[in-house]
Amino acid sequence: MKRQQSDIELYDVERKKNQRTTVDTRRLLFTRFEDLSNELIYAIFELLDGYDLFEIFSNLNSRFQNLLTHPTLCINMNLSSMSESTFQRCHTYTIMPNKHRIKSLHLSDPFAADLIFLPPRSIPKFGRLKTLILDDIKSKYLDHLLHFLTLLPCLSSLILSLADCFRNKMILYPRIFLLPVLKYCKLSYQAGHRSMLLPLTTNQCSTVEHLIIDCYFESTEIAVLLFYTPRLRHLSCRKLAYIAYQEMEMPIISNNLTQASFDFFEHFNFDQFEPLIRKNFRQLHCLRISISNNDRSYLDAKQWQRLILTRQSYTLCSHPEEKIRPHRQQTTFDTVRHVYIDEEQSVSNCLFRFPKCTELTLLKSLCQNRDSTITSLHRIIPLMQLIRLTIRCLDLFFGTIIEVLHSAPNIQILEVDFEYLFKLNPISAEQTEKLRLVSNENKIQSLTISRDCTAKVAEVFVNLCPRVQRIDMNISIKEFESTMRVLLMKHNINSQHLC
Repeated sequence: MKRQQSDIELYDVERKKNQRTTVDTRRLLFTRFEDLSNELIYAIFELLDGYDLFEIFSNLNSRFQNLLTHPTLCINMNLSSMSESTFQRCHTYTIMPNKHRIKSLHLSDPFAADLIFLPPRSIPKFGRLKTLILDDIKSKYLDHLLHFLTLLPCLSSLILSLADCFRNKMILYPRIFLLPVLKYCKLSYQAGHRSMLLPLTTNQCSTVEHLIIDCYFESTEIAVLLFYTPRLRHLSCRKLAYIAYQEMEMPIISNNLTQASFDFFEHFNFDQFEPLIRKNFRQLHCLRISISNNDRSYLDAKQWQRLILTRQSYTLCSHPEEKIRPHRQQTTFDTVRHVYIDEEQSVSNCLFRFPKCTELTLLKSLCQNRDSTITSLHRIIPLMQLIRLTIRCLDLFFGTIIEVLHSAPNIQILEVDFEYLFKLNPISAEQTEKLRLVSNENKIQSLTISRDCTAKVAEVFVNLCPRVQRIDMNISIKEFESTMRVLLMKHNINSQHLC
């Protein structure tokens, strides 16, 4: 009897053990939300709207309450599709207590006014607000709104849509261009014909780099607009109207504007468009236009060729039509000084010649067929006369730099911008010999590395460019000491020319 009882107890112990094992296995297969780390939960919080975030998690338990109130948590608020009662509750219990942590804010009339007309002393407390989207705002609120914007120290992105007709650009544009760190701006409103022109000032330069104007805008105002925005890289005008072009002496010409997009308002033929491009868009890499009324003046290839031939720079891109036009003619561009290579394929298919080119920029990647690409480059541009080389790639192989510098020994300025990773892959014996020749013979005096530079990368480039006199590097705090040690070593003979 005792033995039977002992066997039963042993069985119960074994059964409970198996049950615990099964439960533990299930827990491994199915992770509960509360088992996630704080870091992962914060990453999920970043993807949620702030109102939903507080509605879902604020009353769960003390852990989530502490996570929600942590000072490093940034909040995204979208209040564009709320009822008035919901907005009032959100405004009282979510926006006001957490305004110092709001990173992006999307509002629409009529609720936007409740936030815009806060006491001025409260507005600077939106210290982290970077993105502001305002839809269907009535123009009568615009003056107060613009004052509100100037008090936001971190506002870098602004999308503003007005609900009614607005003609006075003298109020809107100059005050927006005063925002200290604004990078992206989109403006939408009904302007009507012959709206008030932009004023010309001499003491105001905007930080805006991407500007979209989704309203009526006159061609004569382009020069003034570019005067305000010397850092502008991308411009889009959705309703560009032609007004008889007036000569204006502008003190600033933008050298950063590389992309432009125009949708023409009513009739705007090529003869009217050409002087606009020639005078104001000298560094364009990409131009997109939308024409109406079946205007065939833009289909004349000779007109485009004449316009392109006056440019100081040129970008090579591969296009599908090259494969269906086998009888394209070879063309020489005598005025082009700067060539941009967008893809390797564009080099091999190119029938253009740039005999006066002295600057070369390599975009994306140049690592698949280096030998054939260098041969094609020799055919397009005289590599021996290049004095400036810029490499902007998603990824960058050191062998690429060796090959290009070996073929262009007179380069004096080298700029390297690698977005992801600089790859110090092992090089062949032939490339090792080329590296020795490049190091001994190149004339590079100025070196720029735009992305985070490590001590190892710095050492490689100092050895590659022994005659360099100026170095500009983006160095992280972590790598600063070791990188500076490489650059400032007293016995480093390769840095003896540094100023």
